[in-house]
Amino acid sequence: MTPFRFSCLIAGLILVLAALAAPVLADGDIGLVRVSSSPGGALVYIDDIYRGATPMGQGQSPAIEVTASTQHTIRLVKQGYQDYATTFSVDAGQLRDITGTLPPVTQTSTFGTISVLSTPSGASVYIDGTFYGTTPAAGGSPVVQSVLAGKHRVSVQLDGYATYSTTVDVASGQTQNVVATLSSDQANGAIQVSTSPGGATVSLDGTDVRTAPATYANVAPGMHMVVATLDGYEPLSRSVQVNAGQTAQATLTLNRISPSVGAVHITSVPSAADIYIDGAYRGSTPITIGNLATGSHAVLLRRSGYQEYSTTVSIATGSTLELPVTLAVQPSTSGSVDVVSYPAGASVYLDGAYSGQTNPWDALDMPGVAPGEHDIALSLGGYYDYVTTVTVTAGRATSVVATLKDMPGANPSGQVAAVSSPSGAMVYLDSVYRGLTPLTMVTVPTGAHTLLIRSSGYQDWATSVQVTEGDTAQVSAALAASGAATPTATLTTAATTVTVPPTTAVPTTTRSGPVDGLALAGVVLAGLLVLRVRR
Repeated sequence: MTPFRFSCLIAGLILVLAALAAPVLADGDIGLVRVSSSPGGALVYIDDIYRGATPMGQGQSPAIEVTASTQHTIRLVKQGYQDYATTFSVDAGQLRDITGTLPPVTQTSTFGTISVLSTPSGASVYIDGTFYGTTPAAGGSPVVQSVLAGKHRVSVQLDGYATYSTTVDVASGQTQNVVATLSSDQANGAIQVSTSPGGATVSLDGTDVRTAPATYANVAPGMHMVVATLDGYEPLSRSVQVNAGQTAQATLTLNRISPSVGAVHITSVPSAADIYIDGAYRGSTPITIGNLATGSHAVLLRRSGYQEYSTTVSIATGSTLELPVTLAVQPSTSGSVDVVSYPAGASVYLDGAYSGQTNPWDALDMPGVAPGEHDIALSLGGYYDYVTTVTVTAGRATSVVATLKDMPGANPSGQVAAVSSPSGAMVYLDSVYRGLTPLTMVTVPTGAHTLLIRSSGYQDWATSVQVTEGDTAQVSAALAASGAATPTATLTTAATTVTVPPTTAVPTTTRSGPVDGLALAGVVLAGLLVLRVRR
């Protein structure tokens, strides 16, 4: 073999290795887009679905997975700046970078003023969920706040009185006067809870754990969720309607735990759909949900932009049922709302009806909402209520990001968020049953706590968790089958002072440093060999 042929052979082999080392961005019908903005920290919406925030400074955001060869809309939003919007498409397996410049709004042309007084005085004033001051005594200066022109939600709160809420439309350069006449707390109601057998542990909307029989006073009107648990019995949940000035009765009859359980593995197209089994949130697709009693169970899937999917499944002892679901696109006659809160675990009400709880892993999806204006309220113990009004457009998703404000004087507390594989495991905090995984436990007193996760057919999983004020301790338990090696704990603490919502994880391009170096070196070396031989 001549030196020229030998060199060409070596060069060809190196080029092949370089090609094999090159990363593949995506497969099939998927492309990637990476978004940045000036200034940074803008919220990113693709096709009206929240997908994260642009990085601050010189950082680089993770790539976002989108459908390839399809026209998409992207919108960047940052308070104090005009929105940036454009359309784009990306080919399968390609990565596209998009940078948006958001010009600042003009104070003189886009701002108005809200002025607030109340009777009685001394009430806290919130505009779009943010505290702005306390109303003065008679003759004092009202609470005045400059806001962007447009619609804003004003809430006035005072202990012993029902919260006053209204929506005002502020015009540029104009002042909207709000005078709130507060009524006594008779606008709220109560719930009396009893269980059979008695002595069960009960909770209201995932918080305020007590022993039955129990009475919950000063409960806001609307739908609420009561959960009862007792060792040796299956947990039972029930929705209870509360009317102003009335006491609702909730009697829960518990059934003994069946020794026979099974599981269901649920997938969906598209993924990241919220799953509810027998009315209780159990995570998002794809997921395996265990510890289900044999027999029939109601399954509901929700995802913004798609129609709800509901079915009934039959669980067999010791087996895992496969449930693949293809969601139908939401008809153009309705829209959807997805809600994220900081901290998570807040009860969400749509036009006064209880719609579920926020969680730290995914937005709470509420599809099938009629077009027009709707009231959204979030409630969480130890925090002021968050109230806002959203305008829902047919065929589109509207996102709500709520940062809840601490009540002054509230006991220092944090949160514990527990997930397990498989999900559906029973969670005990300090020996008190709190619910099934995935589960966020709110208003947990600061300090050390013991956490136990238990599921039929698996070893008990226990750890100690340290709760700090305002933070969320995240616990992930990989349960080992009975007789297997004892699993280890995964425990992290995440501060809840972040001001942008979480987003579903999307695949990003990963490189294995040495392989990249080999690919680059191979291309250069091959070129040098060919040039040298030709000389």
